[in-house]
Amino acid sequence: MTVWVIRGGRQLEFVPEALSTNVVAVRFDLREDLTHASQVHIRGLLQQRDPESKTINQDASQLWRFKDEIKKGDLVIMPRQLPTIAVGKIVGNYEYRPQAPLNYVHTRAVEWINHEFNNDTLEQDNHGLRPGFLNSSLTVYRPLSKNGKKPDQNPVLEQRLRVLAINRDDLWDAFISWAKLFYEWELFDQREREYKLRIGEKLAAVKQALRDGNPDWQNLLKTTLKDRDNNLTHWRASDAFLNLDLDTMEEGLRRIWALDSPSTLEQRVQGFQEFGDFETPAVVASILLMGDDPMQYPMYRYTPLKDAFQLIGYSSTQNSSKDTWERYEHALGFWDEFIRQASSRGLHVRDRLDAQSLVWCITQYGRDDLPDDWSEEVKDALISYRNGTETDIPPPPPTDPWSPTNISALAQKLLWQPNHLLLDIIEDLQEKRQFIFYGPPGTGKTYVAREIAKQCKLNGGDFEIVQFHPSYSYEDFVEGYRPTLTDAGQPAFMLVQGPLRRIAKQAQEKPDSSFILIIDELNRGNVAKVFGELYFLLEYRDEKVRLQYGGDDEGFSLPKNLWFICTMNTADRSIALMDAALRRRFYFAPFFPDESPIKGLLRRWLEQEGHDTLAADLVDEANKKLDRDMGIGPSHFMGSGQTLDETRVQRIWNRAVIPYIEEQFFGDEDKLAEFAFDRLKRELAGRTPANDASNAPSANDDTANTC
Repeated sequence: MTVWVIRGGRQLEFVPEALSTNVVAVRFDLREDLTHASQVHIRGLLQQRDPESKTINQDASQLWRFKDEIKKGDLVIMPRQLPTIAVGKIVGNYEYRPQAPLNYVHTRAVEWINHEFNNDTLEQDNHGLRPGFLNSSLTVYRPLSKNGKKPDQNPVLEQRLRVLAINRDDLWDAFISWAKLFYEWELFDQREREYKLRIGEKLAAVKQALRDGNPDWQNLLKTTLKDRDNNLTHWRASDAFLNLDLDTMEEGLRRIWALDSPSTLEQRVQGFQEFGDFETPAVVASILLMGDDPMQYPMYRYTPLKDAFQLIGYSSTQNSSKDTWERYEHALGFWDEFIRQASSRGLHVRDRLDAQSLVWCITQYGRDDLPDDWSEEVKDALISYRNGTETDIPPPPPTDPWSPTNISALAQKLLWQPNHLLLDIIEDLQEKRQFIFYGPPGTGKTYVAREIAKQCKLNGGDFEIVQFHPSYSYEDFVEGYRPTLTDAGQPAFMLVQGPLRRIAKQAQEKPDSSFILIIDELNRGNVAKVFGELYFLLEYRDEKVRLQYGGDDEGFSLPKNLWFICTMNTADRSIALMDAALRRRFYFAPFFPDESPIKGLLRRWLEQEGHDTLAADLVDEANKKLDRDMGIGPSHFMGSGQTLDETRVQRIWNRAVIPYIEEQFFGDEDKLAEFAFDRLKRELAGRTPANDASNAPSANDDTANTC
């Protein structure tokens, strides 16, 4: 792979066209087709165009390079407004396009990888490209590194540029796949989390002592920073801070912890940087912030972040910045992006502390630090990945989606408390393979089922969701004959597999992976009729039966790695009508607003999102008046994407909650009046409603049932 810089015009005027059409082009005011032209011929054409030109040889050389020396697979850098560059891979040979705009007729097809890469990351250290490498007056050239070599002669820079040539999603895929392996490691919390939480607790004690005027704060701080378990920073950095005079040290602590007046995080960090001159202020500031919350403010280290940015191709100016806040803010943003990227790939990271720890493990762990149960091949693969010795990064082995660490992280994402409730469900699901989530509407049954099912993708599995309804049949669910046309155009019938047969086939083909079929609203269908022979197979997975339509001559069985999660609403009481045979084949998990983990879920979510808790107060008050099977679930107010001020809460209450309650108390206006928004709000304030009738919903206001 060779790296080239190609300018999109003297004033970058061709850059928008290049990015929108996936083409790089040059002009040189020469409109002849050069497909078969030699370098001598190109020089002759340029001389005919302008005999007095002093750059004929240089221009001919650039055209020749563009036409013949650039190869498919080479990396191209196109300057934009500094410090931004576009990065892409050459995917086509030279092509003459006489109708191209602005006379840019000499072209090469390119696959753009990143339109807005920050070129500062290519000038970060001694192995980077030479500063100002984009300032050349040439249109086509190969840049030099700081040691004067071309990039392909500099192994470190070549690796960094090779990363740029890989699709960004593929880079994140590889990085997250290694994170999954570390995250399921049974010693992960012990090695990377627990001691950091202890340091946070000790720093919180220092903070409290300083707030209380306890003179022992200095000894507490010294003990914490010099604790042998504290490897968060080098001793020189700790000593540089501890050796400050007492007044200066106290002033720094008061600034970083905002003990004297409320301050933003930026003001606190900047204030800490300003108070004294000592080594690595960004590192020391981040460690002290752990006294507030180590899960929200983990410590900052330069090297692991730099290495991670290079592995992912993450654009950054933080390594060249001397500003403490700019460095730490960028680190927080990266950890948040890491959490988002991991979540989109089925890995639920608990918090920034785990994100920081996983980045450290992936980039800094030596061979002796790696888990003992990893094979030598996996360890070799990590070292190769980290060193960039392979262009095609091999993914590590599949991770365990049901490991305690993964499930605990999922429980935290779901805001389930206590976490062991979800662990218990997963353990029981692995044993029974069939589960029913039951409770009133809006309690998150389907959402939780989907989040659990997404875990299947961690080890190569998959999931599917179907919804039962009164007209849903065996033919829809398992298999049945459907009308079709033959090749001759004649009407006929063919046996078509339903979702059960499809996902069962997938599970049979990948026995080491997990598959889940979610059946939403199970009780709305005629379960006995829809399930057919499955009643038997749910209990006897090793047996084979002949299906109703004989779709499998050898008989059909349910794979052991195919699980079922069903949801049932209790509001319509139909759960009580389930026959004993079905009940015996399933485990059950209740989802009720007055019972953990749903109890308090809305309040936790509102607090996490920074909303007022009025909605949670209203729901709790209303549920005291309702049968628990018909309680109000939290989902009405979660994920709305809007600020939940009182006006918004009232609109949701009147348009979603009141119509649901109307179904339960149809014709009982007095009872329904108890749930009017204003009345409940007054009750929460401890006042007795003055006029019940005035609060009863009517057809002329927002409390009317609009469904």
